[in-house]
Amino acid sequence: MQKFKPLAPPDQLYQRITQQIKEQTRLRLKRRIILFSAVLFGSLAGFIAASLNLNSQISSSGFSQLLSLASTDFNIISAHFSDYILSLIEAFPIMSMAAVCAVFALMATSSYKQRIF
Repeated sequence: MQKFKPLAPPDQLYQRITQQIKEQTRLRLKRRIILFSAVLFGSLAGFIAASLNLNSQISSSGFSQLLSLASTDFNIISAHFSDYILSLIEAFPIMSMAAVCAVFALMATSSYKQRIF
């Protein structure tokens, strides 16, 4: 039976391996930053659009007029408080507010996950 001599590794093997690891780490970080930026800018655009929609829904539903009534006719509101609260709840654009909250949650979650990793 023959005995084989162990082969010596090339001289620069350790430097090449560490260099490749550093390049892979940089590439992974670059991809993560690009993905995070895309999600953040998309969420920001969605947040602006949802906020503008909420603003227009509040002004068109009469919610702002009902809310301003509290500062001008407080005695009438205190006499009919339950009806006033029900009118406020009915006039509030809940779907637009839910859209704003959902987009804000997406923005907050994506930025939070980026800090963890």
